[in-house]
Amino acid sequence: MGYEVKVSITFREAKKLNIKLDSSHSSILIGRKGKNLDAIQLLANIYAGRLGHEDVRVILDTENYRIRREETLVRLAYTTADKVRSSKNSILLEPMNPFERRLIHTTLNDIPDVETKSEGDGVYKQVRVIYKGIR
Repeated sequence: MGYEVKVSITFREAKKLNIKLDSSHSSILIGRKGKNLDAIQLLANIYAGRLGHEDVRVILDTENYRIRREETLVRLAYTTADKVRSSKNSILLEPMNPFERRLIHTTLNDIPDVETKSEGDGVYKQVRVIYKGIR
């Protein structure tokens, strides 16, 4: 991309490698809703596979974006569940990648009067949060 980045390994496990990117251009590296960071991470995983490390999952992060995004999505899930309960109408969330959708589903999984389902085609599907009442 043409930006100076300092790369460091934050942790290494058997099949997982977490890499931290430090740059004065972090906001560009992250992109809108993390799309640039996801794309760079995908390229890193493809490259690792071509080097013979198909079993290793590379996770890229900058400015703790991944943790911040996860916290934002958990808050969004609970807020949406509250809105669905009070209005008794379903709400369709923004398109999300598989990891983000799974996070919404698992966050709301234990709430008895709300259910979730993914809708749409492709990688970026949407999650619908539905009021089902208490049975």
